[in-house]
Amino acid sequence: MAWDNAASVLNDAAVELGLIPADLADPYDSVDSNMTQLCRLLKSAGQDLARDYAWTHLQKEYSFNTVASTGSYALPPDYDRLIDQTGWNRNSLIPLQGPLAAQGWQVLKALVSTGAVGLWFRIVGDQLSLMPVPISAQSLAYEYVSRYWVRPFDQTSPTTDTPTDGNDVLYFDRRLLVCAVKLAFKRAKGFDSTAAQEDFEKALARAQGGDGAAPVLSLNGCRVGPERLLNGVNTPDTGFGT
Repeated sequence: MAWDNAASVLNDAAVELGLIPADLADPYDSVDSNMTQLCRLLKSAGQDLARDYAWTHLQKEYSFNTVASTGSYALPPDYDRLIDQTGWNRNSLIPLQGPLAAQGWQVLKALVSTGAVGLWFRIVGDQLSLMPVPISAQSLAYEYVSRYWVRPFDQTSPTTDTPTDGNDVLYFDRRLLVCAVKLAFKRAKGFDSTAAQEDFEKALARAQGGDGAAPVLSLNGCRVGPERLLNGVNTPDTGFGT
């Protein structure tokens, strides 16, 4: 999908709001207070959009190897939130158990040392902690939603959540961002925002409706549930335990 840059979004919003008669070369170079406000509102709007919905283009996979006797590992720098039930141990072929709340974590610390079948995890701050503490290298992986939605013009992928240049590429639908900025501007100025709210909601519904594909859901449930740690998926036909 082709993404537009910040100048395109800001110019469209400013012209539609009647703030400027024609496009600016780079809205971020403007000294007009309204344009400065639009630039800040664009940043806030994009950050809110990234946080409020699990957009497929912001979903990433992260994998790492554990280190013996090390129980906590740094999350990716762009980590915003985990996608549930995506954590797996690729050596044992057993899913990671969790995330645990504080109460469950303390139960494990009191009762579990080593030798458990699987790994439990807890996320606190920017760290993912494992229990029991690994005694050998294991390959773990999970998926998460990134908070980075801005690709600076000299980069090849999003590396920030704050646009600062008209050439920065924004990883959201252009019309959705234009409507979001216009709505935020009218609210900030105390103007009637009824029509702007309707436009934003329509743009948001279209963007979410066209975002990725949805699986077919079965009322019979999953044939292999997360509670089955040993089954035909991760055990050999012969020689189990050798």
